[in-house]
Amino acid sequence: DELRDVHKKPQIDAESKHICRHDNRDVLLRMKQKDRELNTKKDQLRARKADKEPQYSFHPTISKHALAKNRKNQYQINTDWAEARKKRINAEKEKVQADEEKENQKEFEVSGRSRSLANKMERGGMSIEDWLIATDKQKKMKLWYMLEQEEKSPRNPKITAVAASLKREGPVGDRLHASAKRDQPPP
Repeated sequence: DELRDVHKKPQIDAESKHICRHDNRDVLLRMKQKDRELNTKKDQLRARKADKEPQYSFHPTISKHALAKNRKNQYQINTDWAEARKKRINAEKEKVQADEEKENQKEFEVSGRSRSLANKMERGGMSIEDWLIATDKQKKMKLWYMLEQEEKSPRNPKITAVAASLKREGPVGDRLHASAKRDQPPP
């Protein structure tokens, strides 16, 4: 039983003895040294701050009368501020609502393409059969008119002044054949 209660002390070799001690003297000394360094730094900062602050000869004081007056009117000041805030909020709400109403009342412009599509869709009160017959007649009239114009017009192509002023050697077929041969990769 006696052997169970005995606690063995850890053994430290001779090389490690100079690194640490069994008592905490080194740790306590280091902590005190750090505390001293920190206090000296704080004192230096306080001294610098005191040097930088300008020294004013005038120190304003607020009279008891001014303090009492502000306390008495504080309720009125608060209520005035709250009323002014409510007015600002209501004015902003009205402004937003007016802008929304303007956007809702805008008239949208219809483009020409949309207008022509809408006109195509309108039948003018005709039944579908009558409308199809009328559009078919219109298409036939348009085709007949185009054919009539084609018969009246001469079939001679018009040559521009720039094309007429170009001077080239040889017939067109020979030139095209030669350019095609130039463009082909060699075999």
